[in-house]
Amino acid sequence: MAANDTASNKDTPVKDNTDNLSMSRLISKLEKQRTRLKEDMASLIQDSIKPLQASLDTLRETVDSFQHRLTSTEILVGENFERLVAAEATIKSLKAQNSSLLDQIDDLENRSRRANLCIINIPEGSEDGKDPIGFVSGLLKDSMENVFDSPPELECVHRALRPRPRAGQPPRPFIVCFYRYQEKEKALQWAR
Repeated sequence: MAANDTASNKDTPVKDNTDNLSMSRLISKLEKQRTRLKEDMASLIQDSIKPLQASLDTLRETVDSFQHRLTSTEILVGENFERLVAAEATIKSLKAQNSSLLDQIDDLENRSRRANLCIINIPEGSEDGKDPIGFVSGLLKDSMENVFDSPPELECVHRALRPRPRAGQPPRPFIVCFYRYQEKEKALQWAR
């Protein structure tokens, strides 16, 4: 039995050596396998991330482009708002000025018409091509001898601005602008 024990003792170190050797090989292979698996996983992850990274880069460029456009638009809106405020102020000022000028024009027209008198029912062509001022001035002196000692001074005389009437229609009136307002008033008082 002792021989058996000795033989089994001799077997054990060899078996342990073999077990150690196969264990170290196994560890070495597992390490290699782990390293290769790690590299494969890293490569697989990199390959999976590349399209996402490209999409992300494209999105980043698009967002940067929109940000630039938005900034430009904000600047333009600010400038346009300033211009709009200035234009509205100018329009308001011009409206006030226009209203004032229209009032002045209306006043001037009314003042210029104060000296105007309309004479109706003088037949067309009765002035015989003469100067209308001379014709109407003489007509007024002859008609109103007790009002005017001399022919009144007239600034302007013309027929109403419309087409010559046809036969049987009333003649166009004379529009007479007196040089002096008082002479017009005398003629109006005489006519009443």
